[in-house]
Amino acid sequence: MKYLPLFILFFCTCCSTGRKIILYNTEVDSGTGICFYTAKHNKATYYTEYHNTRVVELIEPTFKTESISYDSSQLIKYRTEEGDYRIPVAISYIKIILKDKEESSILKNYVDGFMLCPVEVPTTFETFTKEDLVKTNFVLTTRVLASPALLKYREIIHKPKVIRANELYLEEGHYNILCKAIAGGESHGAYTMFKVKQKLMELGYDLKDDDWRLNATYRALIDFQEKNNINVRVLDKKTEDALELF
Repeated sequence: MKYLPLFILFFCTCCSTGRKIILYNTEVDSGTGICFYTAKHNKATYYTEYHNTRVVELIEPTFKTESISYDSSQLIKYRTEEGDYRIPVAISYIKIILKDKEESSILKNYVDGFMLCPVEVPTTFETFTKEDLVKTNFVLTTRVLASPALLKYREIIHKPKVIRANELYLEEGHYNILCKAIAGGESHGAYTMFKVKQKLMELGYDLKDDDWRLNATYRALIDFQEKNNINVRVLDKKTEDALELF
């Protein structure tokens, strides 16, 4: 799926600077469950950017129902060995799990920050007999995605009196750019991720245009592991040693 551009929206509230930005849009993610995170650092580095005080807001996906009419050619692919039909009634979508520093081990060493994990919710199927379908005139109601999950932030001047359940409050400061936790989770910090990218580039991988998602870096890391007979697909000690990371 091609990456979509970020969109900038404007709004006014009593405590806002007037700028609201879509930080993360699940339409650009494949729902692999790989996490991204950002954490506050004591000083500026080549992998940080300065942010004003802000509130990060998780927008849940919304859904709608559609009536779908099935003909015989469509039903063939849903037919089971028993002769029934296993038909989707709720289409797959991506949700975002948002974690604060108390819920994420990698963030507990930092003053502030958050982690987001896009997770794919699989399609839900129900089994129908031919008689069931005849009763509905071969028309079934299916739940589909109306609007995707979003992660937005708005810059503010004063801390809100109330922080809602779907919001996180972040103090101003230098934060590493939203960064993929390569291979697994929460065991590697932003500095490590960029060291991996740097080392791979030194070995000839063209990663100069790889953005904060580090998708190309991750693919290059797997390629490096395969060429060195390290088939774990995670950033383990053996891979670190092979890269001479530290």
